[in-house]
Amino acid sequence: MRINRGIIFIISGIVLTLIFLDNFLIFKVSGFSMYPTLKDGDYIIVRKTKNVKIGDIIVFFSVKQESKKKLVKRVLGREGMYVGYSEDKRFIRIIKKNNNKKNFYKIPRNFLFVVGDNYKCSEDSREGWLVNRKLVIGKVILKIFPPKAF
Repeated sequence: MRINRGIIFIISGIVLTLIFLDNFLIFKVSGFSMYPTLKDGDYIIVRKTKNVKIGDIIVFFSVKQESKKKLVKRVLGREGMYVGYSEDKRFIRIIKKNNNKKNFYKIPRNFLFVVGDNYKCSEDSREGWLVNRKLVIGKVILKIFPPKAF
């Protein structure tokens, strides 16, 4: 029995699509908080994972109870680290050990300190909120449109 190559190609495409959809999502960036890294209208591919590290750009559900809005920010601090910033909240300092430094607070277990790359236009952890890992959708792995280097 001979199987048509076209049918094999179609079935392979369907299987690969299902695998992709199970592990990855596509989002459209809305707003300017991650400018210049990500711009309003960019499309990004996000790998579904809660395992993120410092420097990763993540997509997560808003921490506001009533909102199902998805946000994109960069991870600057994780549980157990200490965060301090200047009065104008422009300069952030993350340290691993406090050593009795004033005006630093410890990031609790299962929480992340996130900020937008465009600090002037970003509502982020400098406002006093942290992201629970349960709200993390995944990690940005690729900008697909417009087609420029990421």
